[in-house]
Amino acid sequence: MSTSLLASAAQAKTGKTKILVPDSNQPGVLDVTFKDDATAFNGVKHERIDGKGALAAKISAHLFELLESVGLKTCFLGRANASHQLRYLALTMMPLEVVVRNKAFGGFIKRYPQLSSGYPMPMPLVEYFLKDDAAGDPLLSEAAIGELNLLPSSLNLGLLRRRAMQVNEILVAYFDALNIDCADFKLEFGLDAQGDLRIADELSPDNFRLRDKATHRVLDKDVFRQDLGALADAYAEVLNRIEACPPAAFLASWTPALKTYNAEMVVMRRPELLHPEAEAIKQAAESLKLAHIRDFSAGKCFQLTVSAPHMLAAEKALLLLGESLLANPVLENIGLRHLEPFLEAGLE
Repeated sequence: MSTSLLASAAQAKTGKTKILVPDSNQPGVLDVTFKDDATAFNGVKHERIDGKGALAAKISAHLFELLESVGLKTCFLGRANASHQLRYLALTMMPLEVVVRNKAFGGFIKRYPQLSSGYPMPMPLVEYFLKDDAAGDPLLSEAAIGELNLLPSSLNLGLLRRRAMQVNEILVAYFDALNIDCADFKLEFGLDAQGDLRIADELSPDNFRLRDKATHRVLDKDVFRQDLGALADAYAEVLNRIEACPPAAFLASWTPALKTYNAEMVVMRRPELLHPEAEAIKQAAESLKLAHIRDFSAGKCFQLTVSAPHMLAAEKALLLLGESLLANPVLENIGLRHLEPFLEAGLE
């Protein structure tokens, strides 16, 4: 499994837009410098833009703080002394780019030209790309991710997708409060030393498609890609709106309407414990001369519909329900197998 810049805290790493240096006084901590470099088309287009690094770092810090405030774990530890520097927790990175699309733009339109630019998705679409500049960051199917062993065995792709959808709900709501339309964005993920999944990389307009809701002015790296004007001016506009309505102020006044989600939870006997029911079924199956069964486990599946202000709140409520009522924590494991926004039948 390949890794990316946050994968090792042993030595300094330089990427296209960031420099990561291990903190000699704090093992597992990285000092991250955001460069003034702007790149596009896998580095084919490259330019230095004064002040861009500080703008990207400040915007990322605010958005990381927003996600941390609602309970989503990230690599972010805090700001550094310099305006273009942040402090990160070193992670073992997934070699994937996870893209969430709320509207159709860019490469998606090229793949599906029957859709018009800006087409709104009935439900946010999550896609996966292999982090490989030489190969052009190819699109991956879920089956290919498994076949290529791109994720550790402890990590379920469903959890990666769920985290991306949860990030999307929070960011879309926040940008909406800033009168900005969040059309799509790219996330990267890594595992910390405890094996917990964390959002990594950066959360700047380098990784987003942002449009002013009223004027449709481009406020992201498409300004650079498409030669639409001064990139630093676009990033400064995003930062100005964030500083006028910082995450703490937004969360203090945010009263989202309840949304509906479909969920599936599974309760299974702990693998180290004997399960008489499963053993009895296994023996019965063998007596019927069915295929040889090497292992057998039994459990319970619960399908639920839940209302919550956002998906992260829905997940927390479901896990509390499972641990309190659905499973015996001494004997059983509880898992959230599926959680999706409820989509009305026939909705287009």
